[in-house]
This record gives sequence, structure tokens and C-alpha cells, in this order.
Amino acid sequence: MAEAQITAQGSVSRVLTERPAIERAFRIFRDQRSAISLRFEGEARSFSARILDARETHFLLEDIKPREGLRLLHRAAPFALTARTEGLYAYGENLRVAEVADDRGVPYFIVPYPPRLLTQQRRRAARYRLPQTVTTHGSLVRMTRKSGPIEGEVIDISTGGCRIAFDKAVEPAFAIDEPIDKCEIAISNMLSLTAVAIVRHHATDPETHQLQCGVEFLKMSVTDRRRLEQFIQAISRLTA
Repeated sequence: MAEAQITAQGSVSRVLTERPAIERAFRIFRDQRSAISLRFEGEARSFSARILDARETHFLLEDIKPREGLRLLHRAAPFALTARTEGLYAYGENLRVAEVADDRGVPYFIVPYPPRLLTQQRRRAARYRLPQTVTTHGSLVRMTRKSGPIEGEVIDISTGGCRIAFDKAVEPAFAIDEPIDKCEIAISNMLSLTAVAIVRHHATDPETHQLQCGVEFLKMSVTDRRRLEQFIQAISRLTA
């Protein structure tokens, strides 16, 4: 449930209390790689961090600066979180680390979502078209549907999802919000990942006459999430 209030300036602030809505907000900050501000009880200064991933019941926090913040998170000190990116603001409090984990020696913190989250507006993550130098050796996508696997090629990609083109007809036709149990992406020598995804849109391109669909990544391993972020950083430099 979202409680809406119109401010004197005309903007709308919402207090989210349902977990799926809170998860969606955290996915935006994950996809935008936004800096997150942490305020611990009893600490005058603030600390920065980043959302590594957003899951059904919790989010993953990493890249804590200054490093003294690691000590506070390790001992599960309560904190408030402020996140801001272009077109979006969020504030949550009464947060505590539930578990500390690591991926190949790099630590991250598992934090349950706050019961209430103040948010405003939404904007999608920047999406990058794959340069020809990247696609020369292929950009294969294998999607596992209930009707069986199908294969296509990545057109563009972001930390939140990708757009895929198919050379052959897809039967049965895609449905909006169709779940994809396994979406495997293999871009030669650059990226390999597996994600749980969902179809957000589909259409036939009027120029190429290819069927295209856009999928959102819902879940992937921490290792694959970091691989994806590194790949996005690499191609963003190539397309700059």
C-alpha cells in the first residue's frame, strides 16, 4: 500500500508499506548504481554505500565508505538510509544488518527491507546499445519458457534488463509480464550470466521485421550481478 501526499510545491511523496513496492524502489537504486547515504544512531557523520542487489525480502549493501562504517555494520548497529538519483528520492529507517556474506573475498551485507519507505518518482536505468566490436563474435541469449527454450541476440543492455531480437518466429507469442525462469546471456569473452527475468514489452521492428522483446532482470547471483555491472561500465566507455 502507498500513502500519497501532495506537497506545497506540487510534488507527490509516497510512503510504501508493501514489500514488492519497496523492492521495486530498491531495484532502481541498484540499476542506477546510486550512492546511498547511511546514518547510524549515535554517529555524527554519514557514510556512503551502494545497493548490490534487491531481493524479495532484503537488499545487499556494499562499498561502504569510510571503512569505519564496516565496523558499525558488522555489529548490526541501527541506521537510516537516504538514497537519491535523478528523478527519485527514498528514505528508510530502523534498518539493521541481518547477515554478513562475501563473494570471492569481497564482503557485502544482507539487510531486511524497512517496514516503511518514503519515495518519489521513478526513472529507468541507462541502457547501452552493444557496439559492433562487442557483437562481432555474438551476443547469445537463451530464454527458458514454459513452452521450451528459445534463442536470440542482445540489442542493448542495462543493469536492470536488456532488449532481445529473434530471427525466427516465437511460438507461443510473448505475453506482457510473462515470467522467464532462466535467461542466459553469453557475450563472447566479455559476459556470461544467468538471471530470472520477466517480459516487459514486445513488438516487431518496422525496419528489420524482427520480433524484439524487453526483459527485466529480477534475480541473479551476486557474482553475475558484479559481472554485469563491470560489463556495463566497459561498454559505457566504448559508447561514450
